[in-house]
Amino acid sequence: MKGVRIKMGFTTTTFLFIFLPILLAFYFVFYLKMRKSESVNKIGNFILIIFSFIFYSWALAITANILLIFSVIVWLIGLWIEHARSSEVVVPMYKNGIRNEKTVKIAVIPLTIGLVTTIGLLFHFKYFATIAPLISQYAYIDPNKYASITVPLGISFISFSVISYYADIYLEKASAGKFSDCLLYIFFFPKIISGPIVLWREFQEQLKARDINADTFVSGINLIVIGFAKKVILADTFGAHADTLKGQCIDTPTAWFGWILYALQIYYDFAGYSDAAIGTARLFGFNISKNFDFPYRSISITEFWRRWHISLGNFFKNYIYFPLGGNRKGQSRTLANLFIVFVITGIWHGAGMAYIIWGTLHGICVVIERSINHKQWYASIPNFLKWVVTFFISASAWQFFRYGGNGISAFAALGQLFGLHSSYTSEDILFPLRYYADNKVIVLILIGFIGATILGDKRILNLYEKLKANNVFYLLQELTLIVLFVISISFMVSSNYNPFIYFQF
Repeated sequence: MKGVRIKMGFTTTTFLFIFLPILLAFYFVFYLKMRKSESVNKIGNFILIIFSFIFYSWALAITANILLIFSVIVWLIGLWIEHARSSEVVVPMYKNGIRNEKTVKIAVIPLTIGLVTTIGLLFHFKYFATIAPLISQYAYIDPNKYASITVPLGISFISFSVISYYADIYLEKASAGKFSDCLLYIFFFPKIISGPIVLWREFQEQLKARDINADTFVSGINLIVIGFAKKVILADTFGAHADTLKGQCIDTPTAWFGWILYALQIYYDFAGYSDAAIGTARLFGFNISKNFDFPYRSISITEFWRRWHISLGNFFKNYIYFPLGGNRKGQSRTLANLFIVFVITGIWHGAGMAYIIWGTLHGICVVIERSINHKQWYASIPNFLKWVVTFFISASAWQFFRYGGNGISAFAALGQLFGLHSSYTSEDILFPLRYYADNKVIVLILIGFIGATILGDKRILNLYEKLKANNVFYLLQELTLIVLFVISISFMVSSNYNPFIYFQF
């Protein structure tokens, strides 16, 4: 699989000072002229299609035309599903020698073709390079050929959009729409690379009618600034320090230092991207639901997944968990469905045993919690202790993302937390914790930890909502965000470029 350098992301000067300002100028010149016209959103959608294609082409031009052709195929299959969903055919079914009849929608045929094609392409680009060496032992293929494949940027999230497009049409929750509608849904630049995952039924409604006003525009800018700061001030700083520890001979305190660094890095990296994406979409009137809700405050892994990458959880719930039967077929089947969903979640994140272990670990925890959450002894456990266990499990599981591969390095890293240095002696440890933990990163860790946990307290959130209504407080908030943006720019200029972690998924 060929790695690529993203030429234009949300935290690049090209995006912030060239692409986005030019797009806003074009969009609002036409919007202000046509705001009283019924076709205002049609023109706005057309402008967004053009600039979304430019954004994707600039980021990775080699796959932009492929995605454009794929979008045509997706729309045609969507039309096929829509026209066939009202037709049915009677299929004979035999069980124990007894003939029965079952009515099946003809739309199942194009739906199956669409899903198989989409999942097949995802498998080809994302996973085939990993299994090619194994297959080459039994078939005449060159594994080196597949190792150099350029993977379309955002292929996983694009696949989710396409699956939602097919499924919502089949379930009669939305129509296929015009080709321009389908094209914008797939190419919409705020979400195309790393989400959040937006269901077609939700997106289509906003294509026809959405409102842009001063409040939504300012809130969008605020979210972009907050996401930008999360990424370049916190995530990138944590990541730079965490990277220096990978594969090093370190002592136990330093291992815990790297453990918390990566847990905070992956949170602020992806949460920062999601904030910027949601804020950017809001500038053009699109309302995308939040993707994170202080997941590190969770007191169970089940709750963690209601707060972490919320759009992914909703996707799997709607299109995998419910079709499997959800919780409608008894406790055993419910637990099996939950476990299957989390294993698939792990596989979706990447090829390799490490991701399967990660998904399996979360699946086991959710199944155990579902089995004991009604027990009196479980309810009597203090919430603080539950939080400690949940945070330890979730942060430890991220080590499989950090090291990837077959998971062996991740297990070794977890062993370091408890002094299990199997491959070296204490004499091999050259630098103690104080060598890696400077004052700057310690302060940022404290800020990051407080921001990811304490600030999510309902009392603090309610107080903020009350204060926000005060004009003086609101003015101070906006001035603070301006200062934060300037500080973020200085961090970005002084640090090396570091793409978002979830770009690899």
